[in-house]
Amino acid sequence: MSFSEYLEEKKIMTAALAGVIAGVPLGLSGKSAPAPQTKQTITTTKTAEIPEPQKVEPEAPQPKTPQIEDFHQSLKRKHSEEYDTIMDAAVNNGISRDDHENLSILFAIRKAENGGPGVEFGVLHPKAKGTNLRTQAGWAAATIMKNRGRHSTKEHGNFINFLGSRYAPKGAENDPKGLNANWIKNVSMHHTENMNMLNK
Repeated sequence: MSFSEYLEEKKIMTAALAGVIAGVPLGLSGKSAPAPQTKQTITTTKTAEIPEPQKVEPEAPQPKTPQIEDFHQSLKRKHSEEYDTIMDAAVNNGISRDDHENLSILFAIRKAENGGPGVEFGVLHPKAKGTNLRTQAGWAAATIMKNRGRHSTKEHGNFINFLGSRYAPKGAENDPKGLNANWIKNVSMHHTENMNMLNK
């Protein structure tokens, strides 16, 4: 064996010994085989889940009692096709469906005024006169609520009397026949009829 062959064999033996120590098996060629591939474990970090939009539950409706339903049914009978329009105007001007006192007054005004197209509630303001039932009812509802804020039972007494002095004042220039003198009496009468449905 030549000296160069001896060195080559020594290299092979040294490499083999190093592979055994390292735990790397040898290939058939005597050269170290590539390290076995270990299965790569992919760790995925779960992204934070985006919550679904929250469904906002509407406020629980007020319990319907027979009296409340009778109240509204009575208004429907008295005002037939006008009921829905007047209710819409009421709700959009601060009078809720359960505000029986103010609703009753609003519908009572409609009966007392009994105006024709464009003056159904007797509102003669330039922006309301000659319009329609919805606008007239809206102005009437807003007038009721505005005067509720001004009214004091201690100072002014009965609310309908207080409202009448502003809604249909006696001696007004636009009331040459003096019909405003009957306004409080007529509104009070219809209001009493409406409210009686809650007391049955």
